[in-house]
Amino acid sequence: MQDRAVIVGGGSYGGMLAAWLRLKYPQWFQGALAASAPILFFDGYVNPDSYDRIATAVYEGYDPSCSAAIKDGFVVLNSMAEDSSNYQHIADIFQLCKVPETADDVYNLSDILDGNIGSMVMVNYPYASDFLNPLPAWPVAHACGVAEQKIEEHGGPYGPHSFENGLIALQAVNDVFINYEGTSECFDINGSQMEGISQDGWNVLYCNEMPMPFASDPENSMFPAYDWDKAENNEYCIGAYGETPQYNWALDFFGGRFPHRDFIKASNIVFSNGQFDPWQAGGVTFDVSKDTTPIYIEEGAHHLDLRGPNPADPPSIVLARKHETEHVAKWIDQYQGTNHFERVTAKHAALEAELTQ
Repeated sequence: MQDRAVIVGGGSYGGMLAAWLRLKYPQWFQGALAASAPILFFDGYVNPDSYDRIATAVYEGYDPSCSAAIKDGFVVLNSMAEDSSNYQHIADIFQLCKVPETADDVYNLSDILDGNIGSMVMVNYPYASDFLNPLPAWPVAHACGVAEQKIEEHGGPYGPHSFENGLIALQAVNDVFINYEGTSECFDINGSQMEGISQDGWNVLYCNEMPMPFASDPENSMFPAYDWDKAENNEYCIGAYGETPQYNWALDFFGGRFPHRDFIKASNIVFSNGQFDPWQAGGVTFDVSKDTTPIYIEEGAHHLDLRGPNPADPPSIVLARKHETEHVAKWIDQYQGTNHFERVTAKHAALEAELTQ
């Protein structure tokens, strides 16, 4: 029986595993498709404020007034934290299930809003989806439109912003992320923020070999300032899981501090990353060897290329999938001496001819 090529692929963490399998064991895995795989998103390579900076750029790309309103909202909300007379008003605006009792409750609300608003960017898909939560098509643009409408109803305008406008924008954008279908009567900051996936598994990984650095510089983003604090991370991880994060493990074991040197012999890997995906900051978006291929997808969100074809897909996604399948076919042929590439390219040519008729 003829040996068969083994091609691995995945998106996000799955894409990281696919890339690492090919890098470490090329004798067993003949190729890898690593979609939205942040294999460089570790201390020692990535700038910790990259995620928030890219997320901000996506909001700004739709409407600079929207990102400005969100930025104002965070400033106002955090300025209200130390005065308990503000707490009922905060609860009313954000439709909280419980009125904050301490400043820490307000800061926790701010942190949750930060995470929700940033997470919506990576699932900025061109059609309705429920990967993280039920969301409309192009949810970032939709959320900014809702924020603009609510501010105008409040007496606007949508910039420059009054004291209330920033808070209204924050609430409106967050509500699209957590309650687009309108099934929740109030916002529970102590509950899960995502219906589609559990965060517990990733938290365990984070506290072991996957501690990824996150920070925010308000000079470069709409999010509140916070630092990448290893001591604070250690305290959380030891308390929650009895583990101390291994900050250097991934880059030591797989390489990546100096990608052009560490991956110079890498081959048969396609690294795809999307314009709308903040995780691209830790992705391989450039040539690291002559035998690997970076694909940058305009209007692409987190591993959109691995989702099923949809009539709403932008042309960039259709083209990316074409290139990816051709690479996979070529790798199979290299190993098996078959003609998969010829058949794949013929199929693509037939489809293109049909679409142009």
